[in-house]
Amino acid sequence: MLVWTGLIALCLIVGCLVLHWMQVEQQLRLGDRAIAAVWLGLSILAISLLATAIFLPLSPPIGLAVAAVWLLFALSFGAVRAELRDGWARLSVALRVWLMGYGLWAGIIAVFASQKVTWIDTGLYHYGLIRWLSEYGVTPGLALLNGQFGFMSAWFAIAAPFNPPGLEGRASAVMNGFILLVAIGQMAIVLGRILRQRALLSDWLLLLLSLTVCLLVTQTHLLSVITVSASPDIVIALLTVMVAWSILIVAEPTVDSAKGFYQQSQPSNVEPSNVEPSNVPVEGSHSSTMGDAIGPALLPLVLSVAAVSMKLTALPLLVVAGAFYFYNHLSFKGLAIGSLVIGGLLLPFLTSEIVVSGCPLYPSTFACLDLPWSPPAAQMQSLLAASRGGTAWFGQPPPDVNPYLWLFQQWFAFNQSSKLIVLLLVLSGAMAVGLLRRSPQIFERSRRMAMVWLVILSVIGIGFMLQAAPLFRFGMGYLLLLPALTGAIILERWQGHHQEHHHEHLLTQRLGPLRHRICLNPMLKLVTKPRAASLLTVGLLSAMVVSIQASETGRDRLFLPPPLAIPTSQVQSLNGIVYFVVQNERGECWAATLPCVQNPRSDIKLRNPQLGIKGGFVAPGPH
Repeated sequence: MLVWTGLIALCLIVGCLVLHWMQVEQQLRLGDRAIAAVWLGLSILAISLLATAIFLPLSPPIGLAVAAVWLLFALSFGAVRAELRDGWARLSVALRVWLMGYGLWAGIIAVFASQKVTWIDTGLYHYGLIRWLSEYGVTPGLALLNGQFGFMSAWFAIAAPFNPPGLEGRASAVMNGFILLVAIGQMAIVLGRILRQRALLSDWLLLLLSLTVCLLVTQTHLLSVITVSASPDIVIALLTVMVAWSILIVAEPTVDSAKGFYQQSQPSNVEPSNVEPSNVPVEGSHSSTMGDAIGPALLPLVLSVAAVSMKLTALPLLVVAGAFYFYNHLSFKGLAIGSLVIGGLLLPFLTSEIVVSGCPLYPSTFACLDLPWSPPAAQMQSLLAASRGGTAWFGQPPPDVNPYLWLFQQWFAFNQSSKLIVLLLVLSGAMAVGLLRRSPQIFERSRRMAMVWLVILSVIGIGFMLQAAPLFRFGMGYLLLLPALTGAIILERWQGHHQEHHHEHLLTQRLGPLRHRICLNPMLKLVTKPRAASLLTVGLLSAMVVSIQASETGRDRLFLPPPLAIPTSQVQSLNGIVYFVVQNERGECWAATLPCVQNPRSDIKLRNPQLGIKGGFVAPGPH
């Protein structure tokens, strides 16, 4: 919890700096700025750590140094300090309530995320890559040892400083727990607006998408196992949510904060002090900003580049966010800045992929370089085939049947998520047609265009998922987007209808304040009293501690999550490299000593014998 708290503060400060660079501080409400800042800060830190790993191992001191550099640099800007002071002053009005809620949810998520990591991919390569980054940095030829070690990720880079050798993988799931906490926080922000009847369409979309993703990744067996691991699949799903949300807030109808939305929609029984600060866009502010090369359209672009740096399944995000940015900035300056942002932020990822495998988009052979450490082409083709399904999963179809129909039947019966994909495909198709047909009648032009972009994002994302790897965890955000958007439109229109006709519900108006006084005031008085709030928080957290201690693994999880397994291995020396060869069937290394492999290759040699394994590996001969 302490790690998450410090990381949230760091991401918020760095993200504030990025927002000021983008010149969008006047286009976003206070809560939206906080949400965007945390995700931007997380993105920049992850990419920065991956860039650092090319030159230095990501040990805890190096991680702290990178964080300190960004922190001091951000705080050196007066605008950032002013933004933080203003936000703190506004938050301090209900600080005790926020702190109690934060402590409660952080405790709940800590209980969930501290379970034993059992996801097989973490044993195969997630934790192994994190260990390599922590102990040796980005190492030339790493993909020669294990084909999956070529899957470099900024998500592994930001986890590396939290996983020094002595912890034995206890913090391997720390980052997935962190993003769950961030998702809960952003839902709390928009839920407050909804309860005060001040929500925009983007708020409804963010709530529905975040809630659905969080429920799926914590309440379904397979996805919850993946969440309690080092997998980047969960952060990609949530970044899909954030890219869709940021595209929508760019097109959100703006209002004059002095005379517009908040005064009109604020219920009569809400005191002015409870209203979110009217740091909202002024009418026309988006249109003036969209003509410039720097503006709100950079927000989805930066988030999408960060997502691709974490996993290549996010490529549809970059394609759509890039097209969205260039569509809104059709000028030489816009093209230059957009290209610079994409190229500059992608450079650490592409460079690290070339260093470990010789291929910038590994395991794709596109633009591969012929380097002494390049893996064999057959190895990369095998990895691609294994991820794409088809005959690699189900074998060859019988000769007397339609091969495509047979493969579909095999895939449909493969697991329950295949059936969910088909259901969401049908829903998304119907909703895409409905949105494109109805949006001209119910939305102004800016929102109509946002609907089009979100439909394009969903269609391209689903198509990419079906072609690359037809698994729900790879296309979760794309599949849920259009159903959630349709639900958000319905709820926003219901909210608007309710506000327009609130004068007809006289009895509800009369009883509303009384109901709040009867039901809510005692609760609010309780949680705003320092002693009561402290006792309540301590009591709830104590109950969690007792429940953990009473469980089977409670003693191991009370202060730290349980360690990863250390499989049985044999020491084998080849060409001056000492391998730890695991004996299990799948080659799971978990927390075994590096370099851990299943089948060491006899042709691999040290790239620089004086440096040992930190100098990298080569494989002489044709690649």
